[in-house]
Amino acid sequence: ATLGFGVQNTLSGQVVDLQHGSTRGCLTMTVGNWKLTSAMTQRAMEDLQLKAGEPVTATFQATDVLLKKG
Repeated sequence: ATLGFGVQNTLSGQVVDLQHGSTRGCLTMTVGNWKLTSAMTQRAMEDLQLKAGEPVTATFQATDVLLKKG
């Protein structure tokens, strides 16, 4: 399925933690054995209305990925 914009990567998982701040927050999701944390505005968190345990899909496009051994 296409989203209508140039998204190169998608990961589907489950919300495991939500941290709300005054203007920004963080959502942590599990993807298999991995955890992925996304920082976003508080407004975006409110708009998504996500709760722990719900399914979620992260879409992203990375222009650079740097790897370091170890």
